[in-house]
Amino acid sequence: MLTLFSKSSTPQKNVHRCCSEHVPALLAGSGHRYLAALLPPFMSFIHQGSQWTDQGLRNLSHFYHPLQHSGLPGVHHAADELTNNLKIMDEAFKERHAQRYFFHLGIVLHLIQDLCVPHHAIGCLLQGHHHYESWAADHFQAFIPRRLVAVKGRHPLEILESNALRSLSHEMLLHQPTEEQMKHSTAELLPRAFHSTAAVLLLLQKEIVSLTECSTSIPHPSLMGKVV
Repeated sequence: MLTLFSKSSTPQKNVHRCCSEHVPALLAGSGHRYLAALLPPFMSFIHQGSQWTDQGLRNLSHFYHPLQHSGLPGVHHAADELTNNLKIMDEAFKERHAQRYFFHLGIVLHLIQDLCVPHHAIGCLLQGHHHYESWAADHFQAFIPRRLVAVKGRHPLEILESNALRSLSHEMLLHQPTEEQMKHSTAELLPRAFHSTAAVLLLLQKEIVSLTECSTSIPHPSLMGKVV
């Protein structure tokens, strides 16, 4: 269960929300102004999906060890959950159902962000899980990136795997980490949650543009230079 990126308390649930809401600014700043402008009208559906997937026992499927290709015992893992939601998004896209598409996009982004937490990559509910996430929730604003850094991946699943692999290298967070160790790990992993969120949106850009441009009043890309 992930409390850093959950709706269980106000400061913690704001990490997911902040990540999703800040990414359009990162995209715009890196030249992707049209995609960035299309997202805000649908952000409420992204938030709904992100919150829904953390309710009840659903968040038990938010774990994935990239080397063992497994999650928590007896529960399907985050890679399977990601794949299932991408399938639903594909169906929603074909049906031109924007609300459903963005709701499940919220789940996909939530999973991508969760795997930037070592406990989710290693599959650990205890061993400092809550302690680290509570600390990060109190300090996350200091680690919000100002510029977009590219995260490689030809598919959202590759980005999930990449995040999980990167998180494995911060296993020290499971063993009573010092304040400096938490700062060091968070300085790498939390910005990565933002960057990898943007990377997934860029991979899905054609679908997002096709699905939204008929239902929004966003100017055509050729006019975006005139938009403040």
